[in-house]
Amino acid sequence: MPPTLSANEIQMLSKGVSITIGQNPEPRRRVSTIVALLYYYMTTFDQEVNYIWRSSNRTLGKWLYLCTRYFNIIAAALYLYASFPITMRNLSVCGSVHRAYWVFPILGTVVCPEGMLWLCLYALLRGPKMLQIKWFIAAFLIVYAAPIVTLEAVYRSSFTAIPPPRLQDEAVGRCFYGSGQWELWITASFLRSAWAAFLTCIAIITFMKRWRNPSGRLVSIIRREGGSYYMSAAALTFLATVASVNRMDPYAIFPTLRRLLVPIFADRLILKMREISDPETAATVSALIFDVRDLGDTDDECTYIEGRGGEAPTRSESSLLRMTTITKDSPPETSATYVTCILYLWRRNLK
Repeated sequence: MPPTLSANEIQMLSKGVSITIGQNPEPRRRVSTIVALLYYYMTTFDQEVNYIWRSSNRTLGKWLYLCTRYFNIIAAALYLYASFPITMRNLSVCGSVHRAYWVFPILGTVVCPEGMLWLCLYALLRGPKMLQIKWFIAAFLIVYAAPIVTLEAVYRSSFTAIPPPRLQDEAVGRCFYGSGQWELWITASFLRSAWAAFLTCIAIITFMKRWRNPSGRLVSIIRREGGSYYMSAAALTFLATVASVNRMDPYAIFPTLRRLLVPIFADRLILKMREISDPETAATVSALIFDVRDLGDTDDECTYIEGRGGEAPTRSESSLLRMTTITKDSPPETSATYVTCILYLWRRNLK
């Protein structure tokens, strides 16, 4: 019986099989990302318990934070499960795992982290005092995020689980999928590039505005640090999406870094906002990130220091005593800020 494949076709298939078995960097890349992310989560678990679990359950920031962390953990478990040889025997299991694995990384590395970053941007731009910013952000999310998620959902749903090639059956031992509609991915990548470019511009403008016009308050320091986190995450997202459009990054370095660093940036931003807060600024920080609707005119100790000329000396003395007590158990960077405030109060009391 004559062969159904030509010699060139057999050579190309064999070459593809050898590359997939011996040189495919995706499993090593994914596993290294999972290990690094889980290590970070374990080292910050005590901060999560102290600063997040004890906060109100009705705040948007807390749920975005928890979803970012635990959706990524679920995605890591799904990927490791799909890599076991036992799963490749059942195509329906492979298909279900693929759909679930697509949903949780999107939520854990895109939707929830960007939601936290937008929430911080809302606070950076004094959103409660500028209601038009809220409607602008909501409209932009609907116009851009909805098409991107829809296109990626259709693209991912076009993948179907298939039996592994004969030469890879025992060598690889994982789920295999047929190719999807690549044109949908390209369209979504262009939209995502525009999204990331807009995020980068907004982050730079916000960061420059807060850096050039500092108000001198402790909350402003936190806002400035949040702006640096925001700008870094937005720039990394922009590089990852631009490189994926024309396949200029064959090893997917930028998407891998984004998958690892963007959740860490968003996580550290929220933890930093909670860690630096003292009893006087706790209400303001909570309102900024964890309950924006309740943001009022609450100021921290430095606001009172720079504050109003008619402030009574007794209030300064009581503020001095409170800050002296807080400084004893504060981290170094927070203690330095308190020491500066104490010296300012002391100089003012001498006048």
